[in-house]
Amino acid sequence: MISSKLILSLACAGLLGACSGGGSNEGSILTTSTAATGNGTVSTNPTPTTSGTVLLPIAQQTAAQTYNTFSASQHFDDKLTTTKRTISALIQGATADIPKLDPSVSPNPVSFTVPTVAGQFYQAEQPVGSSANLKITYDPRDSTYALIIATAGITDNPKFQDPIHRTILAAANDPAVPDLVTAPGADRTLDPIKYYQAGNGTVSGSVDGLPANEVYNTPTLFFADPDPKSNPNGTRYVTWNGYINNQVTINRSVAESSTIADANGRYTTTHDLITAYENKLDRHAFVYGLNSPNSAVPKSGSGSFTGDMFAFITDGTTASVGASISDFQYLKGTATTTVNFSSNTFQLTLDGKVGLVGVNGSGTQGQYTYLDPIQSPKTLVALGTAFHAVGNGSIARSPSAAFDALSSAFSGSFNTTNANPNNIATYGGNNVIVAASSIEGGFFGPTAQEVGGAFRIIGKTPDHRLDIIGAFVGK
Repeated sequence: MISSKLILSLACAGLLGACSGGGSNEGSILTTSTAATGNGTVSTNPTPTTSGTVLLPIAQQTAAQTYNTFSASQHFDDKLTTTKRTISALIQGATADIPKLDPSVSPNPVSFTVPTVAGQFYQAEQPVGSSANLKITYDPRDSTYALIIATAGITDNPKFQDPIHRTILAAANDPAVPDLVTAPGADRTLDPIKYYQAGNGTVSGSVDGLPANEVYNTPTLFFADPDPKSNPNGTRYVTWNGYINNQVTINRSVAESSTIADANGRYTTTHDLITAYENKLDRHAFVYGLNSPNSAVPKSGSGSFTGDMFAFITDGTTASVGASISDFQYLKGTATTTVNFSSNTFQLTLDGKVGLVGVNGSGTQGQYTYLDPIQSPKTLVALGTAFHAVGNGSIARSPSAAFDALSSAFSGSFNTTNANPNNIATYGGNNVIVAASSIEGGFFGPTAQEVGGAFRIIGKTPDHRLDIIGAFVGK
């Protein structure tokens, strides 16, 4: 069943409430778009903050802006139903309507759990190009971050605001959240990775002395701070982000039945306490920022961009426990994007190491529960396992619905069948058999001095779910 640690942490996080903020501008940063629904007042034709004619970095923007993103998403929906059955042997009491336990039967009553029913639904998606499927609005005036998500079967619109939602303990509150601040300083406000965590919890009704309905929801946003004061080595015009929403729903009900009394008035009653658990886990990796105008992207020469890479890993097998089980881990490392502007091609090289988050599944191990990685470590891939991938593709300079009409984008893949023999992915020292993959990215900043994008790698090994979604930046 759901671990008590998770329920308690979600309930604690649920004490935080979402705060509303001011209005926003709508659309990707350097183009005109139509209004869309969401939090706050929406207008068109956003005007990014400049100094003269020079586009200022994200941290120096002064007006609310809504950004499309390069993103990739995963959605898990686990369901588990348990039944606690209590059978009582009864006999008529002094009056016909007041039965009592039959003293000739022992033990009486008897309780046991009937076989559980479990299943897991999984869906993932990487939209083509810079997409409105996942949008984020940042309002520096109110210090709010609002997301509108409609991808991979997910519909969500969380909102976070300083100071109530900022936290340094997101990973402790929810074991599905990675802890990325490896060497925190004395002043935690200067951590290069920022965490915001909201949440809510509701409990209603009563069944057999337990709540009839429970819902716990913990959304968490974390990102590389584009402010040089806290992240001096980071990018300024684009930033990578992770978003996790962990929702647990518990519904309890009772079903009763009885046998027909025999000649001596003896009969049995069956009382079933049915508990239906549903655990939804959504994970998104994305980048957003100030797109470079197409005219700023060089037409000749080459360039190399280096920065952070972050990814979520779903690594699971059906053979280990005889049912579906998934390990939720993450990758943190570096990305190097080498661009040949003359030939309109690029190569993306990713290097990172695996970090442990938690385990979820419906098998005999870790039944439908997130295990605290500190107390109950379990990995199919060892902590610290190396990851390496090389992908390539092309730059699209012409206006496209997949990206800003004013900006250049690039797209490609990790595919072992490509002409480039180095265009492969390795995981734990072994080549990944790639079933499908994608890279979507673009240039950011007034002179295309930074890049950012998202990627996805899907493994092909039978009975082994391997799906990696991530984001990368470089300057």
